[in-house]
Amino acid sequence: MKLFDNNEDDPLGIYPRIDDISVDMPAVSEHCAVTRLPDLFHSVRSDTLPVIDLQGKIIGIVSEYDLARVVPDLSINEYSYQCDVKVHDIMTKEVWTEQKNTNIKELFNKLNNMHTRVIPIVDKDNYYTGNSITRTSIITYITRLIKPNSLGGLATPLGVYITDGKHQAGAGNLGLFLTGASLGVMLIVIEQVFGFAFKYFDINTTNAAIFPVVFVLQISVFILLLRLTPLAKIHAAEHQTINAIEKGLPLTLETVKLQPREHVRCGTNLMVLFIGLQLVILTFVGYLSKIEPFFQFIFLFGG
Repeated sequence: MKLFDNNEDDPLGIYPRIDDISVDMPAVSEHCAVTRLPDLFHSVRSDTLPVIDLQGKIIGIVSEYDLARVVPDLSINEYSYQCDVKVHDIMTKEVWTEQKNTNIKELFNKLNNMHTRVIPIVDKDNYYTGNSITRTSIITYITRLIKPNSLGGLATPLGVYITDGKHQAGAGNLGLFLTGASLGVMLIVIEQVFGFAFKYFDINTTNAAIFPVVFVLQISVFILLLRLTPLAKIHAAEHQTINAIEKGLPLTLETVKLQPREHVRCGTNLMVLFIGLQLVILTFVGYLSKIEPFFQFIFLFGG
């Protein structure tokens, strides 16, 4: 099914409001010297601007292409230091305009004939409203509708698991279960080993000064063990696979091997951040008990 079907009023419920595809865009006076246009184009990041008369009505558009045609012949009036060529001398007078209540369906159906970068929005009397529809804004809106969902993945004992939130590929739900079970077993073993060691050496892990050290040791051992398991290699393969998919490359072994082993949306980085925050919070809470009398003093005399 096409994104916009002539036989449907709104096939996917995606026709936007005029405000969704319009941008603020200043107009240029027809009496403006063309030598000012480069700065105006640069300031609004557009190579085309609406042109208005003294009353504020749209009478044309002017583009860098229009300016380029006269640049070789430009000259300066030695008496006024002004350029003799004005915007009305080079502008395109046939201009496509739309109103705020325009039929979006009809507008989208005319996109194939859109040979201008800017469509000024006017009121019923042809006065410029200060907003324009740009070809870039329309294309951006449409491509955002058909852009595929972001991919997520996980390394599992059965291989790479990939999903976009609606579809699954690779290891499947069994792989997810085995990953959770494997990590859970590792954590339990580490907890038991450390618990036995602390009990054997009579170490009080609830001590505020010792707890952060214990926490860091346990996490470090967990990460080290994880790096020694096949999951670490599969984790890198997951990143390489997703990188290949997002680049539109064929999913062949040779192609995937050439992809980076890192990915910007890796959830492991987020996990490390949360662990670090947890460590800071727990350490702070542990030491907070030592300065509790100070806070009581502040509360009594500050209240």
